[in-house]
Amino acid sequence: MARILMVSKPVQPPWDDSAKNLARDLVRFAERHHYRVMGLRGAEAPGPRASVDPVYKGTGAYSPSLGQNLRVLGRLFRPDDCDIYHFFFAPNPTTSRAARWVRWLKRKKRLVHTICSAPASYEGIERLMFAHRVVALSESTRQALLENGVPHVVRIPPAIDASTRVTAEEKRAVRAALGLPADKPLVLYAGDYQFSSAADTCARSLPQLLGSSDAHFVFACRIKQALSRLEEQRIKTWVQERGLTDRVHFFNELEGIQHLVAAATVQVLPAESLYAKMDIPLVLLESLREEVPVVIADVLPLAELLERPVGLAVPPEAPGRLAEAVLELLGSVEMRRDMGREGRALVRRVYDASVVSAAYERLYDELLMEG
Repeated sequence: MARILMVSKPVQPPWDDSAKNLARDLVRFAERHHYRVMGLRGAEAPGPRASVDPVYKGTGAYSPSLGQNLRVLGRLFRPDDCDIYHFFFAPNPTTSRAARWVRWLKRKKRLVHTICSAPASYEGIERLMFAHRVVALSESTRQALLENGVPHVVRIPPAIDASTRVTAEEKRAVRAALGLPADKPLVLYAGDYQFSSAADTCARSLPQLLGSSDAHFVFACRIKQALSRLEEQRIKTWVQERGLTDRVHFFNELEGIQHLVAAATVQVLPAESLYAKMDIPLVLLESLREEVPVVIADVLPLAELLERPVGLAVPPEAPGRLAEAVLELLGSVEMRRDMGREGRALVRRVYDASVVSAAYERLYDELLMEG
């Protein structure tokens, strides 16, 4: 049995960060190895095969502070009996430089790096790599890394717990709690206000979408930086000027976001870039688990999700095409039902945490045999 140190943000609530959620679920569904996760003193371990290293003093924010980074670095340089260090972060010069020092000083350790968010540019990416194995979450990112000189790249998809389902009562309750209509179609955008034009595309689709249906639209977007708040206010003003405020709803971080996802009729993510997000965002996988079809931009790696007919793809920055696709789904209960069933089957086959955790454990075994 190997001992794995999961190097990530604090693996504990709030569960609002896809990278630490991935680390949590890999540990929860592990079957053979023992895991140490980074968290707070006294925190509960996320699984029976796990323990908590009290590295952090708080849960932190979207971007880790200097103090958080220094505490992680101090932990990595301390002696321990771990066999593998598994890193969960987007490539960046500071962290990669520190990780190379760790690899040099602890030569017997094997290092794994899951790239939780693809870089904005692949130029010079090979200089940021340090691990014995690099894990890409999509095939398109894996190919891009290989083409730019990064060796030892494997693809292991992101994961969610496919065994859980939101109940009908929970769906009704979240609509009531948020003041959403109980009997109207609900279109959800749970992406970012920054980093892509997706939120703006959604807003510009609203006159056509709401003018041709009785649907309501929900922006449920975490405010990551000050620019997010400014963009949210700009879109709110745009909606108000067009007299759509009664059917457009704005929420920020929601503790029960999975209930809102399940209560939606369709989820949309027309993003031309997934910078600062997972290649396949977990919130889309949660929709598919709940048999809610999706409408996404026809760009990679996002479009890899449509290996099965689980939704529709539209060109990015095309609000008219987005509205047409959503209206097509709203107009066909049968299409939504068929896509929903395909979506749930896809999640159970490819993205279920038990399947993905087993793939990582096989990767750990391979590394230990090499070492």
